[in-house]
Amino acid sequence: MDEEAGEEKAEHGRSWALFMRVEHNWIEIAAAALMALATMMSAFSAYQSAQWHAKAEEHYSRSDQALIQASDLNDTANQQVAIDAAMMAQYTNAVVSGNTVLANLYRDQAFSKELEAAVTAWEADKVANKPNTPRNPFQMPQYKPRPRVQSEKVRAFAVVQSRRGKTALDHSNSYLLLTVLFASVLFFAGIATKFEARGVKLGVMGMGGLLFLVSVVLLAVQP
Repeated sequence: MDEEAGEEKAEHGRSWALFMRVEHNWIEIAAAALMALATMMSAFSAYQSAQWHAKAEEHYSRSDQALIQASDLNDTANQQVAIDAAMMAQYTNAVVSGNTVLANLYRDQAFSKELEAAVTAWEADKVANKPNTPRNPFQMPQYKPRPRVQSEKVRAFAVVQSRRGKTALDHSNSYLLLTVLFASVLFFAGIATKFEARGVKLGVMGMGGLLFLVSVVLLAVQP
């Protein structure tokens, strides 16, 4: 009976000693836990920053490629306009000279679909004496060369991709800032244990803990 009581007392003594050590070193334990959490959060933020930066580069690359394509389409549209202008000049000369057969040939064989639609609407407006009728069919709303329409769509796509790239880059920078903030928490938690004065330890740990909470809140609102 005495032996059991002795073992129970010894176990109680060991538990009390462990409690006293934990109570005496709780700041160091808290600092270690804070450092572990800050390390994980810092690594996560760095990973997210890299991911968003990769997305930003992808969007910017798509934007650049679309701008090149839009430029090529615009050049094609300018070539079509030049050809249509030459054909319109020949058609006008044939009409003025009274060569109906040649005029119809130009219109049926040489006109692009866009020019044909614009000329038809333009001549109808002139016959009807509509006000504000353009001086030539190229100013009619019906004249929309297909490559130019495609160029505008591709350019709009490029603008959207560029904006998405900027948004992704902003997210990347935000995560990069969080990486720095969590690294600062590591600094505070690590240096807190180096001081002898208990009050200084608590003060430095408090700053680290507060910065950690602020960083976690900022991390929570990130996409």
